[in-house]
Amino acid sequence: YDPGVAVLVSAITETVVSDTVGDLSGERPVVVGGTPVTIATRHTASGTPILNATQHAFEHFAASGLSPSYHSWSWVPWTGRNVVADLPGTTLPAELVVVCAHLDDMPAGSLAPGADDDASGSTAVLLAARTLAGARFHRTIRFVLFTGEEQGLRGSAAYASLLASAGANVVAVLNLDMI
Repeated sequence: YDPGVAVLVSAITETVVSDTVGDLSGERPVVVGGTPVTIATRHTASGTPILNATQHAFEHFAASGLSPSYHSWSWVPWTGRNVVADLPGTTLPAELVVVCAHLDDMPAGSLAPGADDDASGSTAVLLAARTLAGARFHRTIRFVLFTGEEQGLRGSAAYASLLASAGANVVAVLNLDMI
């Protein structure tokens, strides 16, 4: 038993999880860029809705005290952007532990709430980032939300290629899908 871990775990309640999944799956409006929007779909080709969803995630990471960024990718005919935020490591910052999920969903169209696939995994990544942001770890924890996954893992493949070409030292990956 570690009391520090217990404090972190206690911050994740059923209500917080349910509310975050609901935010991502259009149960109620969320504020994105200062404007209330309802995220009724997160399909990669949905245009404004997926941009709202990625911006919502970006703003969530920022509100957690992290410095998020976008990773834009293109894989004809698809384009999109992943959302990335790092919690810098203290003694081994060049070693990356990637905690990820896919933010996009199916089917194409104006309504695709995707609560299970994959607002559930995206919620876990967002809440892990928020909960862990005040803690310190030896290695850098990189939180990533991918788009283009329902089109053949396009966003994650592009991101993995970027990491490989940069010679990134990824020591672990926790991919959260339909949890």
